Amino acid sequence: MNLKGPDRRTYYDMDPWYEKNISNGINDWHQHVKDADEKLLTYIKNFINKNSPLNVLEVGCGGGDFTLSYASEKFKHDAFEFSGVAIGAAKKKDNPVNVNFYEGDALNVESYRNKPYDLVIMKDVLHCILGADRMKLLKHLRESINENGTVILTTHSGLPKSEEVLQYIDQNTRENHIQTRVYLDRAIIKKEFDSTGFKIQNLIELAGQLDLFELRRI
Repeated sequence: MNLKGPDRRTYYDMDPWYEKNISNGINDWHQHVKDADEKLLTYIKNFINKNSPLNVLEVGCGGGDFTLSYASEKFKHDAFEFSGVAIGAAKKKDNPVNVNFYEGDALNVESYRNKPYDLVIMKDVLHCILGADRMKLLKHLRESINENGTVILTTHSGLPKSEEVLQYIDQNTRENHIQTRVYLDRAIIKKEFDSTGFKIQNLIELAGQLDLFELRRI
């Protein structure tokens, strides 16, 4: 549901989508690209095993399924999501490692409650943020990690290959017609990281035109 004017809470309101999923027995966001999620999960688990972070945050955790798939009792774990419906679903799930799920806004610095973090994870959120808000979000991410902290994020790179989707994208702004997605080339995304004080430690092409970036502070 796209909202405009004073009632617009963000680029689009996800609560109706989560309510629909829950009514259909799906207690989280549907997986668009399962292969990409599996590769991301493997990457995160390997990173955690190697680096042993003590304080972890996930930005945009949805209904918590992905979060709980890598969470561990070995570290303190926050996870926030803009949708209150999704957080409600997350809090009802079996949570043996005591992940702290809460409602928050990635564009509001107060949502990063227990910074600095050793590791911040953000899956498939950046391509939903438009214009100057992208810089705002990236700066919040950088400020939320400690001096040696890491951000692992995934985002869409390049224009969609589907002609059906392409017809609804503004070729100048690269935004779709309802302003819920932006499709930037990898080179532009890299420049955004540079301008907000990040260096790319690793870049992996996943699936479905999704890229994984491991970022550190410059």
